Formats: sequence, structure tokens, C-alpha cells
Amino acid sequence: EKGDYTSTITLSEKMFETADLFNNDYTMAWWFCSHLAFSIKFRKLERAEIKSKKGIELIRKTGLKLLLFMIYALNTRLMLLKEDIQAAKTSLESAKILQSEISMAPWYLSVFLNAQLSFELVTLEKSIQDDNKIMITNIHKNIIKTIKRTQKTVRKAATGRTEAYRLIGCVSRVLGQQKKALKWWKKSIKAGETLGAKPELSRTYFEIGKSLSAPESKYKQLNGITADEYLDKAKAMFEEMDLQWDLNELTKISATN
Repeated sequence: EKGDYTSTITLSEKMFETADLFNNDYTMAWWFCSHLAFSIKFRKLERAEIKSKKGIELIRKTGLKLLLFMIYALNTRLMLLKEDIQAAKTSLESAKILQSEISMAPWYLSVFLNAQLSFELVTLEKSIQDDNKIMITNIHKNIIKTIKRTQKTVRKAATGRTEAYRLIGCVSRVLGQQKKALKWWKKSIKAGETLGAKPELSRTYFEIGKSLSAPESKYKQLNGITADEYLDKAKAMFEEMDLQWDLNELTKISATN
């Protein structure tokens, strides 16, 4: 969460060595989940896809439903980042089935809800682009329910809070509610700064800068900071953490402005 890739890799390697040494399926299943989670966090998508496939295969054999639920939720996020919407949908449906069968702590649920919210956000954007009014109405109903569940859950699960508030802001932006979006992004900034969640905080700065710099934006500043300043803050943090995927996304925005 702090954006320290080197330390994260070191800890992950120790976890793998322990699981391998004791030939422990439970620890190895956890390693696959955690490795996939941080690979997604740092947008190491090719590495993540390899670990996701192997992890799902292993965890299916172990019968550990909670960890299978986790890896399906994480795989949903991965597939969305790779723009494979059908694969994301399949993975999310698998996670939903497992969610109905087991009870879980808020942290596990927050991983799933952020994945679901991300999927519904992408689907909403696509429906608006296609001017599919029936689909827009259906997704809008679903996404409101997901937002309410997410808000309730991340009050108890700090890890997913910064990202959740950013995603809720993005939903508001897509629905043309920029003022509401900015309110949620302010919450995301506060959470990110309080928790030291640097990768997600930097992505919130990016979303704010992108929104404020859009030609149709009704606002030019948030907290007295301009669009360009938010994009500069995002860029500096992306470079500090070597988030190349995010830097590429920033370059796309710079090219259109």
C-alpha cells in the first residue's frame, strides 16, 4: 500500500520460500493471492496473469473457498486492466457464487466490492457510449446498490478505502455529476494521505487532474489546486514508484490536452 515495490518483492519471496519449504498448500494459496494483489497494485500485468492462472488452478484443488473467492475477485480487476471484459465478467460471476456460500470479514468483501464496482463502472461507460438506455438504467440500479455496500464495508476495511472512494467518484463523473465526483475524490485523498496508500492516492490525483482538465469541466480547482498541478503530483508519484503503466495513461491524457 505504501508503494515500496522492492520491500514488497522481498516479503513475497520469503512467504513463497516458507510455503515451499513446508509444502503447505494453505500458505502457498495465500502467496498466490497476495502476489496477484501486489502485482495488480503495481500494474505488473503480465506477471499477474501468470500467477493468476496458476493460483486459481492450485486453490481449486485445495478446496479453500475463501481464498478461491479472493483470487477470482482479484482476477476480475486484472482482466479489466487488460481490457478483457468477458473474462472479467466470468471471474466476477465465479466470485459472486462463492460469496453466497461463505461468510467473510470486511477486508475480503472490500476486495470483491472494489472489483464489482470497477466492472460495473466499465460496463456503465460502455453503455453510455453505445447510448443503450435500457442497459444504462439496469446498470445504474445495480451500481447504486454496490456503492452503498462498498461505503458500509470500507468503513471497517481501511485497505480498500482510498480506491473505493476514487471509484465512487469515477461513477459520479461518468454520470455527469462532477461536483459529487470531486466530493468523493476529496474523501479518497484524505483516506490515502491518512493511510499512506501512495499508489491509490497517486491515481486519485490523476483522476482529479483528468476531470478538471476536461473541456466540459465546470470546475478549475479542487482544494485550491489546479488540474495541471494534480497531474504533476500524480506524475511525480508515478515516477517515484516506477508505475510505468500509470505513466503511459498519463501520457495519453497529455497528448489529448
